[in-house]
Amino acid sequence: MIEVLLVDDHLEPMKALARTVGLRTNLEYEVTDSLDRALAVVRGGGVKVAVLDQRLQPTLPMDGTKVFAEIRKIDHRVRGIIISGQSDKADLVELNALGMAYLDRGCTAEELAQEILNQRITYLEEAEREYERNAKFVGRYVRRRRSLFSSPGQVVELLGIEPGDSRAACLEEDYTIVSEIESGTSRRRVNTVVVENEVSLEQESIAQLESRLGLSGSVVKEVSAHLSDSLKERDNSRQLNRTEQADEESVSLSQADLDNGVVHRRVEIAPLYYRRQAILRITCECCCERRVMSINLRQPTGTYSRRMVDTYRDQSTKTYDLGVR
Repeated sequence: MIEVLLVDDHLEPMKALARTVGLRTNLEYEVTDSLDRALAVVRGGGVKVAVLDQRLQPTLPMDGTKVFAEIRKIDHRVRGIIISGQSDKADLVELNALGMAYLDRGCTAEELAQEILNQRITYLEEAEREYERNAKFVGRYVRRRRSLFSSPGQVVELLGIEPGDSRAACLEEDYTIVSEIESGTSRRRVNTVVVENEVSLEQESIAQLESRLGLSGSVVKEVSAHLSDSLKERDNSRQLNRTEQADEESVSLSQADLDNGVVHRRVEIAPLYYRRQAILRITCECCCERRVMSINLRQPTGTYSRRMVDTYRDQSTKTYDLGVR
């Protein structure tokens, strides 16, 4: 999910800077010069830090501090960084009132990356305070053993679930073929479609738990399963982990299709998910050190996206959206 939003009226220089910052922070980001897009990204959930140029006119109808004030109306925890070489005393008073950090336009990518990480930590600390009363024990886990001595345990708590994008989406790699044809003969068959209802961790979150916390792959799977159970309990959900349903799919190539050069047609489906973020607190039992971190989750909708892909004689393809089932 997008955690860093960058707003600047000079898109290309900011995109170049953002690419370097993205590599150093390993955080998803988006660069825009549109007020509407900036606010839409924040409404989608996940944004923790907004980086803004102060002088945005004439591209945007207001200065960076004014844009940030609008962002704060949507999510009061979002942290802000102003990058500018033209701010005056009034600007500095306003950004201080909003609790924003300030960097000169000549700052390096390393300086911006470090400030983003600092501001992100502040966001998570504030989230921890807000969610404290509803913290839920997820489990106790042991790090990979690196010596003959037993490793200290780590207690994982679910602090809260951040509001996410209300639009369901699917991953390209999740598409699977359910029916295909290479001639003018219609083919009809029954497919068994598995609908997953289990909340799952996104791949980068799995890597984050393995690298930062030293948890093994099997333990990360255990954390994921316990987290899914905790979310279901919190939402009072009684869904089965997975269900199977028979789905009849028909695909054909007409003579008109063949005349137009279509040589192959297939129908594919992919499960639809909501992307959400969980705020976790991890406490080391040996030193009581606490870490607060966010991880990305995929919450199944129980539906799937359908599309038809035609391949032509020249090996080009054309994709058609068949809706949701």
